[in-house]
Amino acid sequence: MWVGSEGCEAVVRNSWNEEERNGDMENLFEQVIEALALRWAIRFATETSFDCVIIESDSLSVVKAIQDTVESICHIGHIIDDVRHLAKAMKSCEFHHKKREANQVAHTLARNAIHVDTMLAWLEEIPPCVSDVIRLDAV
Repeated sequence: MWVGSEGCEAVVRNSWNEEERNGDMENLFEQVIEALALRWAIRFATETSFDCVIIESDSLSVVKAIQDTVESICHIGHIIDDVRHLAKAMKSCEFHHKKREANQVAHTLARNAIHVDTMLAWLEEIPPCVSDVIRLDAV
């Protein structure tokens, strides 16, 4: 199934057996991608010897799911459980929700990642695609 394409219909039920219609498959797909990105970020932080991190996301539902102390049974529960497990291994790992408008650097990086076919990471320099955004943020 092509998620997010026109004409794609699905009935999704949440953990309380309530029908989810407003989110449709595209919203579910976005939550999966965001949860996977957060899991990747924690793994990357661990591999690069960061032990105290603050991870920001514009997906309130994913951040809430991670912060919830109850075992997750939602459609991304297995990813959320991985994220929690990886976070516990760190000295300090916090998850914060930031609206997209308040996190333009991450939004710009994500937009530019669409055009890249390899993994890129910047540790001690500013990525060229966000230098202007950072300057505007500082004003």
